[in-house]
Amino acid sequence: MKKSKVALAVALSAGLLAGCDFDVGPESDSSGGGGGNTPTSDLVGAYWDFGTPAAAATQSVDLPNVYVFDGTTQKYYDDDATPGIYEIKTTPYTDDIEGGVITFTYYDENGQGTEVTGTYTVVDGVLTVDSFSFGTLTAADETTNEAIKEAVEKANADAGFNNLVQILDT
Repeated sequence: MKKSKVALAVALSAGLLAGCDFDVGPESDSSGGGGGNTPTSDLVGAYWDFGTPAAAATQSVDLPNVYVFDGTTQKYYDDDATPGIYEIKTTPYTDDIEGGVITFTYYDENGQGTEVTGTYTVVDGVLTVDSFSFGTLTAADETTNEAIKEAVEKANADAGFNNLVQILDT
């Protein structure tokens, strides 16, 4: 009886493992359409600052409010309530990479969010969105600003974001 249990366990394990694909890389002999590579948007990975005068951001602990796009979720970091400490607002957004069209939530100087759609380009770290409702919006990439980077990382840690997983207690 003991031998049959061991044999059954080995057979089941082998059967389950045989069905697993441990090679998670792209297939080299793919015959499907599209080639398997998904393009990455130029929006992803930057801290976009829409229209903050540079002098205002350097005169105090007040940081510019920045937008971060990750492919499906937009995070808006603002320190309007407490200068130097970001609060995060998350909303979904869409990015048609091939068409160069984005729909996202744009926050005005009063913190009011409005859905904006427009064509966009990214050239030399400058994002330009030609929106239908707000005209041309221009944003600078602030990823080299250490104060912003540290404040974003702290806000992410405080919110439970670690760029890998967010655990929600429901």
